Amino acid sequence: MLKVFKIWTLFIFVTVLVNFSFAQDSAAKINENLAESKVEKLKIKRQGIQELFHEISFSLDVPIGVEIGSEADPLTEYKIDFKGGKLSALLDEAVNLVNQKQKQYSWRITNGVINISPDESYREKAIASLLETQIDSFAIKEGTSCEGFAASIFKTRELRTVLEANSLTFRGLTPGGFYFPQLGKKFSLVFSNTSLKSALNKVIKESPIARSWFIERNLNHPKSVTLGLSAWHEDLPIETRTQIKALFSEDEF
Repeated sequence: MLKVFKIWTLFIFVTVLVNFSFAQDSAAKINENLAESKVEKLKIKRQGIQELFHEISFSLDVPIGVEIGSEADPLTEYKIDFKGGKLSALLDEAVNLVNQKQKQYSWRITNGVINISPDESYREKAIASLLETQIDSFAIKEGTSCEGFAASIFKTRELRTVLEANSLTFRGLTPGGFYFPQLGKKFSLVFSNTSLKSALNKVIKESPIARSWFIERNLNHPKSVTLGLSAWHEDLPIETRTQIKALFSEDEF
């Protein structure tokens, strides 16, 4: 009986190990495929780091999360005239452009999501702590807006504790226009024991319309943190989205 138990235990251990290795290999392949994906010519002119990568995200329909470092200037203008090639080359060009005027940033793909982050020495310590904080449980209901999600997740006990420890508050984005971006009419998600960064990445990867997020220390209100998400209008036809994305390949300089 003991021998059978040992064999069964060994079998379970090997199975878990194989599944874990397979999951790692699959994730690595997804990241590699995204980095190697082909990008046509692309021209972008935007102010601010988050706006630059927001446009890249929407023009290519790829999920991008941006952590804004200290002393970032939202009025700095960036121009990209990409002649075509791999997505990795476009990201290199964009990050190199940012690094000419701002602190050192880098890009990394994790589980199919592109993350833009400043060098460790230029990270806002409170922002870094928030992104790394593990949230015990959180649920997104169908029909949740981007702003609603941001406000709700910052009401969790774990994130409130970090905000209070750093004498900070959460401040949402000022609504623009009559449309409030949504995560998806039928989109719902449940998290457990997940870091804020992983949760944000999962949302923009799995939402049918939300494609980017950014987090920063609010420059106009230094004692507050802002989390913003961007999304397509869900009722916008796919053909119209395609036409809009095609505009980014035209000369706008």
